[in-house]
Amino acid sequence: MTIRKQRLEVTPQGWPDIALEGLLEIPDPCPKNEAAVVAHPHPLYGGTMNNAVVYHLRAAFLEAGIAALRFNFRGVEQSTGTHSGGRGELDDVRGAADLLVRKGFRPLAFSGFSFGSLMSWWAACLRPASVSRYIGIAFPTESSNLPLDMLSELPAASFPCLFVVGENDEISKPDRVTELLSFEQEPRIVTVPAADHLFTERSWKLSVKNAVQEWLRDQGCPPLDEE
Repeated sequence: MTIRKQRLEVTPQGWPDIALEGLLEIPDPCPKNEAAVVAHPHPLYGGTMNNAVVYHLRAAFLEAGIAALRFNFRGVEQSTGTHSGGRGELDDVRGAADLLVRKGFRPLAFSGFSFGSLMSWWAACLRPASVSRYIGIAFPTESSNLPLDMLSELPAASFPCLFVVGENDEISKPDRVTELLSFEQEPRIVTVPAADHLFTERSWKLSVKNAVQEWLRDQGCPPLDEE
């Protein structure tokens, strides 16, 4: 498998004066013409698109023949603007999705790690017709500084969903996922034994990737080298 890389400028939906640093990676082949938005952890706690868990998540997509777009939220590294507490970051994700559609990709997968998983969930639920799947890593069910109050206002997810959480994660609780979020079909929830919220150990990061790959395989997207 070869991967074509394109460094891009992402414009958040409704924010023409903000430019986000983005990196689109396209596997060859890309048989389904599907692409994934991959959103990083909280910007105020060191999250960037080069986070190791995000890197492994994006690798699982690429190896399944799905293009992956990572980007830095507003105010992170080379992205302009400032952190807005979630409302503007939602528009960052929506802008990334719009860019993929303009480039001819459809359907779209939405995914993210921690804060990024919340932003991607929010964006996916607002455009379900174009969503192929959703993957949330360490979805922050217990955070008091994120806009969790709006989750009950979102429609039930009509697309297949995977959640991966660490057994010792104090911020992401698997039973709370189904309390906070609504689904038309039962999501798959995978717990990584002993793992913390950041999946600090390399073996835990690989477990995240393996869980994503197994789920994608069950969804009809096996690794390209298995086809």
